[in-house]
Amino acid sequence: MRVFPADPAGAAQARAGDCFVSSSSSGRLLCLPAIVNIGVQKAGTGELQSWLDVHPAVEVHGGEAHFFDSRPRLRCDSGRKQSRLRLTYARFLWGRKQLTRAQMANKVAYEKTPAYYDLAEPQIVTCVLPAARFVVMLRLPAARALSAYRMCQARGTSQASFGPAAACHPSFSLSRARKH
Repeated sequence: MRVFPADPAGAAQARAGDCFVSSSSSGRLLCLPAIVNIGVQKAGTGELQSWLDVHPAVEVHGGEAHFFDSRPRLRCDSGRKQSRLRLTYARFLWGRKQLTRAQMANKVAYEKTPAYYDLAEPQIVTCVLPAARFVVMLRLPAARALSAYRMCQARGTSQASFGPAAACHPSFSLSRARKH
């Protein structure tokens, strides 16, 4: 793990797995993940994260970040924007969790958001995290669709029968799948 100042010059040098040290006296770290699990939903991503969370060499973000899929106008077309995005992403991930040098010694940071598979722009993710390792967990499409439908039914977010619900869900849209 390399540590850089949390400023544009430091962010320009950082790569996946590197950290930024805040300018405050706390010495708090903000780290870019070395490993990103991009999905897919209902394929066991949460289970893998649970297992990695107890591994002594992995610092898990926890939950799903939804950084790259919830900001539709992200741009990474210049070094300045790339640096700004790296800092913003690191602050977004670790804003509520205090990371220290001792805590991150000999560890890699890990983040998972299954929606990145369907909804994030690959060029933006790789621009922010060059040299990151990506985990893609897949599942049989029919089993995945049924599992997602059951989750939505349990949450009360879908009242439709399975066929119409699956047809209009963005994760299962054939037109979106053909783009990638």
